[in-house]
Amino acid sequence: IVMNDVWRSRDGINWELAAADAGWDKMMNAALVPMGDRLVLFGGDRYTGRGSRFQVWESRDGVNWSVEADEKGIKVLNDAGIRNSFINIARLNDMVYLADRDIVDTRNGRTFAKTVLPEDMIEFPGHLGNSVTITRKGREYLVVKEGEEFFAARDFNKWTKMSYNFADDFK
Repeated sequence: IVMNDVWRSRDGINWELAAADAGWDKMMNAALVPMGDRLVLFGGDRYTGRGSRFQVWESRDGVNWSVEADEKGIKVLNDAGIRNSFINIARLNDMVYLADRDIVDTRNGRTFAKTVLPEDMIEFPGHLGNSVTITRKGREYLVVKEGEEFFAARDFNKWTKMSYNFADDFK
């Protein structure tokens, strides 16, 4: 299923159409992330016969959308192996991380940089596919599930392997 319509809801039960044609080609596998006072759409596979390229669109109201990423930023994504499909996205402390082969970060959704990880990050889970950002006592934490293990970080540079393991629970 490929689409370019946008829907919104105040309660998650009743939905209304915000934009029937948001401007981008019909696509799938995109990720929508709130960044400050706007929504930013990353990725997406187009099936229109015009090929597929990484896209970044943004909107302040969910109705009017525009392409905002510069080509230099998109080149960073392509060089890092960030593909349209199956990108993994995580948020932590006002930064958005996109991962596929490498990890790329953006604070504004317009410019991107390859995330440089410290050499001692042996415990890093490798990708961000199963992640959630939680806030506890005013601090944000990123929790990532890798296989049967969980890892947590407060600053993305120091990861802690969490002691709970699903496999242990079933033994």
